[in-house]
Parts: sequence; structure tokens; C-alpha cells
Amino acid sequence: MAAAIVMRTRRYPVPGTENDVDKLLIKLGLPVYLAGFEYIKAIIEMKRGGLMVWGDMTNEVYDAVAVRYNKTPRIVERNIRTAIKAMFASVDHSELKETLGVPQGMHVNRITPINFIALVCKLAG
Repeated sequence: MAAAIVMRTRRYPVPGTENDVDKLLIKLGLPVYLAGFEYIKAIIEMKRGGLMVWGDMTNEVYDAVAVRYNKTPRIVERNIRTAIKAMFASVDHSELKETLGVPQGMHVNRITPINFIALVCKLAG
């Protein structure tokens, strides 16, 4: 009987294969080893490819990513929130605020996951 080989997919970019979205997220300080990194990257790529509009984005986005990665929307949202929280814990907030172009009066550590993704999409073009 043949043994089944289970291959685990990498959650982090292989050196030399990073695209511009990977580089931007890494520059912002988002931890590449967390699943939220891949989910945020997927959302940005879907938005860039025209697969998504900014309407009632929260449900649509989490549902689309959940289907793509065979997870539940709740898990996707939690992993994104965890990755963003880890980023905020490890970077200089004033520098991050300037890089993201956070509007006046908005505290960078109070940004919702969807607002963060929207700001990153704006940066990514």
C-alpha cells in the first residue's frame, strides 16, 4: 500500500519569491509567520484583481478568504486581527501612522482590521 504524503503549505514567503504586496506587509511590520499575513495578502490581491468592491466588505471579504483557505470567516477575522495586533506591538506607532496615511484624529492602534486593509490597499495601488 502506498503511503500518503501530506504536504504542508508554507505560510510565509520563500526568500526571493516575495511580490510587492509581501514586501509592503513586511515593511509595515506584519509578522509573516502568522496566518493573518496570508489572509491580508489574499484580500489585497483580490481587491487589486477587481474581484471585490468596498460595499459591505466585512462579510464578503472574510467569506471569500475563508472559502479560499477552507476556514470559517470567524477564524479568518481572528487571525487577521491577531496579526495586526502583533504588528502594533512591535512597531513605532508614529512611523506606522505616517506610512499608512492614517487620517488626523484617528489613533493608529484603534484601526479596525478592515480599515487597516483598506489603507494598505491604498498604499499597494
